[in-house]
Amino acid sequence: MEKILIPVDGSTHNESTFDLAKKIAINHNTKIILLNVGKLITHWTYSPAEIKNVEQKIKEASQSIVKKAKKHFKDSNLEIETKTTLGDPAIKIIDIAEKENCDMIIMHTHGMSATKRFTLGSVTNKVVHHSETPVLVVK
Repeated sequence: MEKILIPVDGSTHNESTFDLAKKIAINHNTKIILLNVGKLITHWTYSPAEIKNVEQKIKEASQSIVKKAKKHFKDSNLEIETKTTLGDPAIKIIDIAEKENCDMIIMHTHGMSATKRFTLGSVTNKVVHHSETPVLVVK
């Protein structure tokens, strides 16, 4: 195993994902890619100047999230790469896992109720069902 992709969203749910990923990566001397996907709210109407401003703020927030996540691996001696992008989180996670030739995606669930998952869907559910890269889900 050479690369593990870990989508991060800045929530506290990531803690258990980091711990498990660290154990797996140390045992296999695996590179970890931490990814945050910023989502632009598309149903709002923005002027071109506002779009640029909103995108910049989302990019800054994404950088902050992956930088904070990287701190969880500081004492592990693992190779950690951080990436940020804008778009639909599920699609971007799947695309980057394929583009980077990741061997595994490790991500968490948010603990949504079954009804909410069914009506809203979840990023994790979409990735599990559409990714060709194996996905390990941490609950």
